[in-house]
Amino acid sequence: MSTESNGLKESMFVDGAFESKVGKVTRICKHLMRVRVYRNLNKPEFYSILAIEGENKGKVIGYARSVLIKDCKFKVSEASRQRVLREQRRNVHAFCEGYIVDASESAQSLKGDEIVITYNPYKLPTFYKRSDETAQTDNCAQALLQGSDVHIIDNI
Repeated sequence: MSTESNGLKESMFVDGAFESKVGKVTRICKHLMRVRVYRNLNKPEFYSILAIEGENKGKVIGYARSVLIKDCKFKVSEASRQRVLREQRRNVHAFCEGYIVDASESAQSLKGDEIVITYNPYKLPTFYKRSDETAQTDNCAQALLQGSDVHIIDNI
């Protein structure tokens, strides 16, 4: 992964935080804040970053094309996945949870040796390895979310 000062190229963070316009309000995302990250349904090239702590807990605090998180946990709401299968309509029900390390508006260069994880509610009820479609239920130390994939950089 191409990095500048141990982060992502073209990092959105300045002095440990970045601001995003979310609707009509400006929200702040702080470095190492606990977040939930998921693909934006309206702009699939972007990820939505939702705070799970702090003053904006439960609210989207930013958007990015690439998001680096540590202590990553893969979560899927089975009830919401069943609703997707029943109604054939997308909803946000799968996400990665962890501590945000960095975010960028641009796609990052990868080494090519990362484990690539993806999610499709019609294939499996969990995140799975793109290479062999085995379920990915283990947490990971660090993951880069970009495009339609999660790239595991370090396993726990």
